Amino acid sequence: MMDNLTKFVVTANLSMSVVENPTFLSFLESFQNLAIDNSQNGIPKTPKDLIPSKRTVKNRILDDMEKLKGDLLQHIQQLNDNGGSLTLDFCKNGVDYLAVTAHYISDAWEKINFIILFSPLPGTMKKTTNNIQQLILEDLSKYGTLKTYRSMERRNITIFGFKLYEEQNASGI
Repeated sequence: MMDNLTKFVVTANLSMSVVENPTFLSFLESFQNLAIDNSQNGIPKTPKDLIPSKRTVKNRILDDMEKLKGDLLQHIQQLNDNGGSLTLDFCKNGVDYLAVTAHYISDAWEKINFIILFSPLPGTMKKTTNNIQQLILEDLSKYGTLKTYRSMERRNITIFGFKLYEEQNASGI
């Protein structure tokens, strides 16, 4: 088992900490339970029989993303209605990444933090205000959130002194 685990971590290009990840451990436990249940019911199966195909996993992820997209749009609308702030974080793990997190207080007076985007920076991209602004707008438009920003008539979202969005005319373009 140890040989297979190390081979999996290396060939899948995973962090060594995956073996301590609660989600990974939960997956292993559920896999073990499924294998035991099938064995007890006289259904001999190989691990390949129990693991869903990459198409099934991809479809599940896409379905989950659609559900989360609705939540994201709702959070963005509440951020627009209630006001709040955005923070930018840069990190590097072989590749530079940009994370944008939104913060606001809900109508129920709860502090809400949510990630708007987490994206690798193109290798040749300089971290200038204009380049980061363009990357944020491009990423948000992929999820349909740019329309939400364009519908804002009275507010601008400002990050580190530049406007993420500014109403350009009455039509919202």
